[in-house]
Amino acid sequence: MMRVLLLTLVIGLSSGTAMALNNNPWMRTCRIDQGIFWILKGAQQQEYVMCFFDNATIGAEEFFKFKSNYGESLAIQAYKYRGFSSGAANICENAGAKHVQGSGYNGKTFDICKFNDGSMIDATSLWAGPGSPETAKLDSALSSTY
Repeated sequence: MMRVLLLTLVIGLSSGTAMALNNNPWMRTCRIDQGIFWILKGAQQQEYVMCFFDNATIGAEEFFKFKSNYGESLAIQAYKYRGFSSGAANICENAGAKHVQGSGYNGKTFDICKFNDGSMIDATSLWAGPGSPETAKLDSALSSTY
């Protein structure tokens, strides 16, 4: 009897957590466009909520806002409309953003450009820009709104 009660409690709690995550609009929007929703850990307990499209990464909030017709964030504008010829190490500064680092679950480090409006994009994605094979999936996701 106690095992059944415990199992029922665990299932109830886990389904509630799954239900809450599925109601997250940033996560849902990312997944609709075949992205992977992930939270990177930064310095001083910062968290960077990102949407991964193969090798290209963009902030989940700005991706959601773009897809919901709230306009283009500074990160999306920098990605779509500006050309950068410098190396990836200086890309954030050249784009007018602050460089921050986040790490994934496996310890892999990501260089993120964080703009004044809070929007974020991976430095390598910004450097590669639209039309690059590395950013093809992100290009496809940014090509239309819902």
